[in-house]
Amino acid sequence: MMQLPTIIPGACHQDQRGALRYNNDFNSAMVKRIYLLQNSVEQPVRGWQGHRIEQRWFLATRGAFEIYTIAVDNWEHPSVDLPCRKYIIDQQKLDVLHIPSGY
Repeated sequence: MMQLPTIIPGACHQDQRGALRYNNDFNSAMVKRIYLLQNSVEQPVRGWQGHRIEQRWFLATRGAFEIYTIAVDNWEHPSVDLPCRKYIIDQQKLDVLHIPSGY
């Protein structure tokens, strides 16, 4: 069975000095590269081509965004009616969405 994408929950602590966002459960040891996306328009649609062996982690540093995932059933001839899952992450907490390989 393929591993499902998961949200690794972060948190936020606030007091009179300000806010501290953190995610103590995210282990970045497997991360090889980091990309920062900055949109030029509101509500853009971006696409990422999945890979058989690569996995991804996403977090929002400003604003919020939706990510839709589809588990690929056959890399040579994928089905056209595969179910889609929706995830939302935003800057309020430092939630990290982990998408394993195969999506």
